[in-house]
Parts: sequence; C-alpha cells; structure tokens
Amino acid sequence: MKRFLVFLLVMKLFITALVGQNKEFDQESLDKIKEYQAYDLENGFKVINLNNEDSSHVFLRLYTELPQNVNKQYRTFIEIEQELRNSPYLNLPKGWTNKNLDELKLKLRKDHFGYYITSPLEQLDTAMSLLSELLVYPVVTANILNKVKSEYKIKRDSLKDPVELRIERITKGLIYGEEHPLTRLLSDKEIDALIISKYEDYYYHFYRPNNSYLLIMGAVTEERAVMVSRKYFDNLKKKEPPVSDYKLNKLEETKVAFFDTLATGQYELSMIFPFALHPFTFDYEKSELLSILIQKVLKKKLITENGLVNEITAKFQNDKISGNYSLNIKMTQDSIEKVIHLAIESMDVLKKGNFLQEELDQSKQELIEQFKKQGSGENYISSLIINSERNNLSPNYYANFVKDINGTTKQGVQLLAGKYLSYQSSIFMVMGKWYPSLNDVLKLSKNYRIELFNIDGTIRRIIPKGFSGFHILDDYINAVGGKSSISKLKDLSISLTGKYEMNGEELFIKGEIKHKAPDNYYQNYSLIRPEKDTIFLNMQVYDGERGLDSTMQGNKYLSGNTLELLKYKSIIVPSTKFREWNYKTKVLRADTLNSSYVFVVEFTNPAKQKFIDFYDVDKGLRYKRIIEDAAYLNKRTIVYKQYREIGNEGVIYPYYQLITGKETAIKLMIREINTKNRIDKRVFDIE
Repeated sequence: MKRFLVFLLVMKLFITALVGQNKEFDQESLDKIKEYQAYDLENGFKVINLNNEDSSHVFLRLYTELPQNVNKQYRTFIEIEQELRNSPYLNLPKGWTNKNLDELKLKLRKDHFGYYITSPLEQLDTAMSLLSELLVYPVVTANILNKVKSEYKIKRDSLKDPVELRIERITKGLIYGEEHPLTRLLSDKEIDALIISKYEDYYYHFYRPNNSYLLIMGAVTEERAVMVSRKYFDNLKKKEPPVSDYKLNKLEETKVAFFDTLATGQYELSMIFPFALHPFTFDYEKSELLSILIQKVLKKKLITENGLVNEITAKFQNDKISGNYSLNIKMTQDSIEKVIHLAIESMDVLKKGNFLQEELDQSKQELIEQFKKQGSGENYISSLIINSERNNLSPNYYANFVKDINGTTKQGVQLLAGKYLSYQSSIFMVMGKWYPSLNDVLKLSKNYRIELFNIDGTIRRIIPKGFSGFHILDDYINAVGGKSSISKLKDLSISLTGKYEMNGEELFIKGEIKHKAPDNYYQNYSLIRPEKDTIFLNMQVYDGERGLDSTMQGNKYLSGNTLELLKYKSIIVPSTKFREWNYKTKVLRADTLNSSYVFVVEFTNPAKQKFIDFYDVDKGLRYKRIIEDAAYLNKRTIVYKQYREIGNEGVIYPYYQLITGKETAIKLMIREINTKNRIDKRVFDIE
C-alpha cells in the first residue's frame, strides 16, 4: 500500500521552510525521481544518489530521523532538539568557519530535518566531510541551548491556557493513552535538567548511521557516490536508538467526549477517527482525496442545505505508530445530535459511492494544485526521495502522483472510506454547553457513551450507551444513601402530620407508617376536624404476601392490582426493587424545575400504574412525581422537599411532601423517623 500520508504529516515543515526556494512545478524534473539509486552501508547508513548529469553543482542533504515519541527519559531531548532544528542558529564543527565555506563556495543551510549543502562538483569530498562531522559531533553551545530552552518555555506557556488546546491534549489522551507525550507539556524542571553535557550524551545516543540518510544530487556516478560515502561515513558505528514504548488505547466503540465550554464562542464538534498501523501505512493520494471530498459533501449537507454549520476543516495526524483523521465542525447553533447524525449520514453516502462525479473531479483538481504548489526544486525533490526510502515507496510514487490522482475512481475512494471512516470506534469531541444540550445528549446516548470532562482532564459525569431510566434510578438510590446503607434499615417508624384542603375546606391529617424488613408494611391515617372530632380515615397492612385495606366502611382483603400496589409500598426505598418488579421505563426528556435541571422519566409497573418522575441531573434526588392509577384520585402530583438524614443511618428521606389532585391538596410533614426501636411483628398480622 502506498504511504504518502507520512509525507504529508512529517514533511509539512519541509514545505514551509522551502517556500520561495523551489522553482515552479515541472513534471519533467519530477520524472527524474524514478532514476535514483539507494544503497545501505554495512552500518545501516542509507546513501541515495540521483545522477541528473548537472555538473554545475552538487546538492547534498543529510537527514537523521528522530522518533517523535519515546519514553520519558528521552522526551525532553527530542522536543528541544526539534526546536534547535527549527531555530536560526547554525554553528559549525571545530576547524570550520563561514569564511572557509565562502572560499570553498559551500552553501550550508539547515531546516527541521537536518542539513543540506550546495557545492561545486569538485568540492564534493569537502562537503561530504563537513556533513559527516555534523552527524557525528553536536555543534550546539551551552549558550545556544539555553536560548532555545528559554524560547521553548515561552512557546510552551502560550499553549497552557487556551481552552481549545487543553481540550485537544485531553482528547489525544483518550486515543493515545494518558502517559503519551502528546497529552502533556514539559515542565520547567524537565527543561532545565537538559544541560549541555546531558544534551551531548543524548545526541550521541540518537544520531546514528542506521537512522540517517544522505542524498547526493548532481553529476555523480553510482561508483563515486558509494566510494565517497564509505570514505566519510563507513567508520561510524551502528547502534539501535530507543523506540517508542507507548501503546494506543483500544477503542471498542464510539465515545462522545463533552466539554462544557464554548472556547471560541460557538459550539464545535471534532469527529476523530483513530487508526493504528505498524509499520505505519496509508494510501495517501486516495485518503487526502477522500478528505477533500468528505469536506465537500459535509459542507453541502451541513452548510448549504441545513445552515447548521459555518466552517468545516480536516487534518491527519500520526506519530509513525499511530494516527488519526479528524473533522472539525463549527456550528451555528446548539444542534449537536443533528449535526452528528447528518455527518454520519454523509459518510455513509461516501461508503456507498453515492456522491457526484463532479465532486470527485473537483477534489482531484484541488489536491493536484496543492501538490504542484510545492514546485519541483532540489530541496523539495530531495525531501520526496528521502521520504520514498523512509517509507519503502516505489521510485515512481511521486513522479506519477498527478497521474495516479487523476486515475482514482469512485470505487477507490469508496473502498478507502469503508476501511478508515469507522465511526463505530471513534471519538466525537464536543465543545458546547452541557445543560442546554442535555436533550441532544439523551438522543446520542441511544448509540454512544458520553463522558463529560473537566478542563483538567477529570471526568465529571458519564452517560452510558443505552442510558435509561434505571441509570437515573441508580443515581437516585445512591443520592439517598446507597444500597448498602438502605439495606441496614430494618425497623422504621414514621410519624407525620399534614394539612388537607378540599373544596375550600381545611382539615388536618395525622399518620403513622411502619416498615419492617424485608417487606412488612403498615400505615394508619386519621382526619382531624378542629374543635369537632377525629375520624379514622384509612389503614393498610401488608404481611409480605397478603394485603388488607381498612376504612370506616370495613375491611377489604386485597388482590390483583390493588395488592400489587400495596406490595410496592412495603419497601423502605421502593426504587431498589423496580427492576425485580419488572417496571418498564423511558427517559422522556431533560427539563428545568425550580431553576434546577432535571431528567424526566416515565415508569410503568405490572399493576398498570404509570408515573412520571423528575430527578435532579446532578444531585440525583427526586423532586416531583405525577401518578396515574385507579387506586387513588386517579391522577395526582407529589412534590418532594426537605431531604434530611434519618438519624445517623446514612440515608436521607423527603420530610415534606405536597400531594395535589383534582380540587385537593395535602401537605404532609414528617415529625419523626425512628429506627432504633424494634417493631412488634404482630403489627403486621392480617386476620
């Protein structure tokens, strides 16, 4: 498989450095790439020769490949060394001066990837000698090292605070692992520890012949290229430099990483598609073509047709052992679920090949123009050749680039989309507002796991895939004390009073409720008419199997749904048994209630009772319940307030309930809950 992605990613800095230095694109110059020859010296040093019969000068490039990610011991050196390569500081080995170079007509320059020299052909040996010394001996002074370290700190500090950059590091941690260098910045202590002596030790460790390349371009025969290379580089000792010890996280399914912030003032979505191929390979010309085409299809769907988005960009990233492709979408409104849905729909269009040939042709032309903009001068040609060797590409690869792009078919793009655009194991990173987006989150949770992150990388909340009312119920059970504490409550006596309003008349209620684990239940209510009398209102008893309902009209042994409803009351915290009792549940929506965000959940039970609960999104507490059944007033609403701990038992209970129905209102206040006194079992006897 062709692997031009590595070129795009690793060579971008090459391209930046070469702007203004390359002549305009010339296919004839590019065709000469096919003629290069490559040889390995015994120590692994790679020599690449392109005899172009140009005797006016010889062009030499020395490139040593440094790993992007190694273990912590070497990370500081790698990052500072990359900064040194990018810096304008250019020192010479001992014995060399700029005056010498001018006299010899040697033009020495450097870029992010190493050194290159333009030299008269007759000075080839001299130029090679200079490059060999630059490979073997570090030419950085302590003064320059300290300057670059200071500059690096300034650059690093500029990356600390911007929210979008902090979020990017957290997201990379989800893909690459929390210990990966991409997820954190170097500290002052780490940077200051790299003194010149340590720098030199690391330099000797990493600059080896077997990770270095030398390209010779000019009227130099194969024999001479090999001979002069052996003369100056054959005596260098081979040694394997350290390799990366980082491993990718294995993503089993799509995850939504939500950040409760609008870093740029608008909702943003990044769809990140990780892939791990070792050695790293990628069919670039089709993949970059796919990227351009994806953006065209998405812009048409999300911007032109729906107006949901105002900007879409894309990028590839890799570190030679892993990589990802990310689509970055800036939204015009809070429409996360719809944008994700339409984006996935658009990708399915690509996988099925249902895009216009015109769109593919436009994408081809854009990519070819991007390629041609780099020109075909020696600097750029040399980078293409070295990249071909680094990644085992055919010598024809770049020479045929324009032809290959033009020849890419719909089927080729379609196959690549099917292989790499796997949103079933990707990350959707959202920057938005958590609470206003909760209804979108609920829709997304049908198919995806959502993790709400703090900016420090800790997780504040998880909404699992398949989020249901039972998940919300679990939060409620934990909020009121947890199953462990609840299970320790064996005997519970509740004394309460209340005010009963009906048709404008005000009465008072006195009540008593008793629970004895596991499922004995007793309740007794009396109605008090001030300055008149006290009227027995209702008594209910459940002994674990049978139920009795007693009123002034007499006793009634319960059965069917009425017995089932009484059984549901018998548990101290009935929610702990909803699954066992085969309750059905459905999350209806997210909403607000008394300035709090709540989940609104519907439950139905085998007794044909339906109720709708309102649970605090963060605290988990239930604030309200709307009940529909035939047992009591048909439809009523209960508001729960004043949650307090029951003694020191670790369980909290709503001490105030407001029950409203048609033309009725009951305000119940718990006066005492006793857990210390054991309840006589005979209280629950049913004769």
